[in-house]
Amino acid sequence: MLLNEIIYSIQTVLNKGSKSDDSIYSNRFIYTFIKSYRAKLLRQSIDKYQEVNPFNFQTIDCLELELSILPECPCLTLNCKFLKSKYQLPRVIQSRNQLLLKVYTPDGTLINNSTLEEAKNFKYTRTKNNKMFWFIHNNFLVVVDPNNMLSHVQVKGLFEDPVELQTVKSCNNSKCFDPLTQNYPIDTYMLDTIRTMTYEEIMRYMNQSLNDLTNDSQGIVLNQKE
Repeated sequence: MLLNEIIYSIQTVLNKGSKSDDSIYSNRFIYTFIKSYRAKLLRQSIDKYQEVNPFNFQTIDCLELELSILPECPCLTLNCKFLKSKYQLPRVIQSRNQLLLKVYTPDGTLINNSTLEEAKNFKYTRTKNNKMFWFIHNNFLVVVDPNNMLSHVQVKGLFEDPVELQTVKSCNNSKCFDPLTQNYPIDTYMLDTIRTMTYEEIMRYMNQSLNDLTNDSQGIVLNQKE
């Protein structure tokens, strides 16, 4: 289902019919709830060690890498250069002990992930100082390759905000995700839950706003009487 269709279904309930031009709920406002609850439900499933439907993952078929020097990082390679992604990645959902992100070489070989702190010690370890690995730094994917030969990688991840992937372009300069033409990555069973949660949260927000407005109005009247 397209994102616009999901938003429209929520707007219809909130507006008790089709959304009008003067609706107080913008599509952007509705989407903040959708992405938040989607991430929340996925984390709950992960924390319960439930298998996540692959449909929720998004793939960057060809993420270009550039040879760069990272001044704030220690020298982990012979020439102190790293392969850094051309684009920043959206924030990735994290399980109890790892980011839900997989990185592959162009021939489909899985590259192991690490952290910058772990990587600092790799150069002192014979078994790891010549291995390829990756870590995330300032939202960029950084690949440490002893030969610095990779021009691109394939990335598959579970992102907190799927729409943010539209800012990342593949090697052919096409968007990695177009919310207007591609289905929003979400399980069908989650949709009803998210619709309900969004409706209830907005109603609580509106009721609280009305209560605050009523209390403020009463305060003004009392002050006038004084």
